[in-house]
Amino acid sequence: MSKILHILFWGSILVASCNVAHNSGYPHKVNFGSDGGSIVVSGDGSLGGDVSVYEFDDATEHSTPSRNDTVYQDSFCIRHKWMTVRWAYAAHSFVVEAEPNTTGKSRKMWIRLGLWPDDDADVTVIQSANL
Repeated sequence: MSKILHILFWGSILVASCNVAHNSGYPHKVNFGSDGGSIVVSGDGSLGGDVSVYEFDDATEHSTPSRNDTVYQDSFCIRHKWMTVRWAYAAHSFVVEAEPNTTGKSRKMWIRLGLWPDDDADVTVIQSANL
């Protein structure tokens, strides 16, 4: 019995440690007030051309073209509904711009960063509601 408990204990520690993502130095969450504005977000990983913005139950916006395309671009921009993301290839920061929130409800989007040579990182963007 103690062997089973020992295995369960170390197994739960292993699973818990795998769920803690380092996010390559980028914050897991960015908050905007209802007035909107812009925020510079920095991290350790180099940004590639593969960045996407998404919501649940909604379309995903991807950056195009990527560095592997025949047309080379050194800067990118994604605009999706109320949010814009701008970054330069191989930079360690990006700018998030949010329009003023006049909906009366808070809103949320996610940014998936394609980092080179690291794994992806995710940043949640939350904007509070005007009251």
